[in-house]
Amino acid sequence: MTLLERVVALESGAMSTSDYREHEPTMVSLSGGGIGLEAPSPLDHDALLVIDLVLLPSNRSMRAIGRVVECRQDDTGGYAIAIEFEHVREDDRDALIQHIVRKQSAALREGRRERSENVA
Repeated sequence: MTLLERVVALESGAMSTSDYREHEPTMVSLSGGGIGLEAPSPLDHDALLVIDLVLLPSNRSMRAIGRVVECRQDDTGGYAIAIEFEHVREDDRDALIQHIVRKQSAALREGRRERSENVA
């Protein structure tokens, strides 16, 4: 199945759960262009993945298609994996970017608060 066919099948709901494997939820490093994560086993370079995301704390769910662009073994014996988004619906990408901006703003506020407490 080509990427375009997978996107069409995904958008139309025609892909069944047998078309992909489910995994336990995991924390990831998220950007507007992709995901970085640690995994116990490797993924093939250029592998296409169906990715289900839940943005917390809003519980906004989204689905994307991503391609493995890097997979290397780390010092702990696990694997550092970089996945680039190949297809994300526009409204999902907008929600993702808003989520990232909110998280970065909260981290900046927390850093300023901690610095002001250390000065006082």
